[in-house]
This record gives sequence, C-alpha cells and structure tokens, in this order.
Amino acid sequence: MTWVRDLKKRIKYYDETSVKPPSLFLEQALRYANGTTAIDLGCGSGSDTKEMARQGFKVIAVDINKEVANYFSKKDRDRIKLVIQPVEDFKFVRCDFIYAKSSLVFLSPKKFRKVAMEIKKSLKPGGVFAARLWGKKDSDNKSRKNYKYTFLGIEELKAIFDGYDFLAVNEHEEDKACADGRDKHWHFLDVIIKKTQEV
Repeated sequence: MTWVRDLKKRIKYYDETSVKPPSLFLEQALRYANGTTAIDLGCGSGSDTKEMARQGFKVIAVDINKEVANYFSKKDRDRIKLVIQPVEDFKFVRCDFIYAKSSLVFLSPKKFRKVAMEIKKSLKPGGVFAARLWGKKDSDNKSRKNYKYTFLGIEELKAIFDGYDFLAVNEHEEDKACADGRDKHWHFLDVIIKKTQEV
C-alpha cells in the first residue's frame, strides 16, 4: 500500500527524511543484533538502511514505492539490494536481523499475520526482529480506515510471537501531523524480539 498517495507529498517526505540521522529506535535495536544479513521492510529514503550497511550488514531493502531508488547511490548498492515490491509479496530469505519501522501497520490484520509468520520462519536462531507498530489507542483505529491497518495490544503481539524473547517493549503516545498533513493521535509500540531457537 502507498501510505501517501500524493506523489509530490511523498517525495517531499523522502527528501526530508533522507538527510536525517538514523532513528534512535534503530540504534537501540542494533545493540541486540548480531550476524551479517538484514532485511529492511519499508526502507523509504534509506537513512536507516544505510546505517545497517555501515555497521556491516548486507541488507535487502524492500519498499512499494519505486521513487525510493533515487535515494540509493551506486556505492550504496555494494551492500544494499533494493527490492521494489509490496511487503506482503516479498519472498523472505534466512537472515539475522529484520527491521520494520512503521511499514507493517499499513497491512490488514490478515496480511500482517501472514508477514509475521514469514518473519518468524526467516529469522535464524539468535536473530532479532525490531518493529514500530500501532497500538489500539491510535486515532486511526477509530476511523473508517481501521479495517485496512493493523492495531495491536502487547498481549496480542506476544501471542503472535509466542516462544520468542521480548527484549524491549516501549509504548508511547503523541499528537502530531502525519506525512500527508493530517493531525493525528499516535499510539506506538516499539518492540525488539529475539528468536532463541527454531519455533
């Protein structure tokens, strides 16, 4: 799904985020991550993807919007393979680290569970999954859009990833505008999950 349908607004957002430093959430997740292979689901303009590569990961960066290719140089492609495809259609491979900052929320609950199962299968033992998800108190959960997106409670998420170690669960709320300009109440769940064995 294209989360901002207006191309000009989307490119403006990518231009702004492409020059920002890597997210604090990624920095936290990378403290737990080991190995050499990573997948970035919903890579956008790539500041987080490039940080993973800088820290030694070979990264598969997945995004539905073809214009994100403009933010990756030829040099970036040495360690980053860009795949333009919806996350739910991506063919997962075995890897050590999977990162999804605000991309999986745009899947319907059915598609989210399908992708979650693929994530569980593709992570190697000791692998880490880090995601920013939306909680139940997010204002879009009360709108006509709620059937298209995934909103989770912590216990529901723990049931989906039963048998995995939850290394960090940070829940926070804030009021601020979306990338498309709408005012919104955000309810975030930042989770870092480790696969300790084959489940």
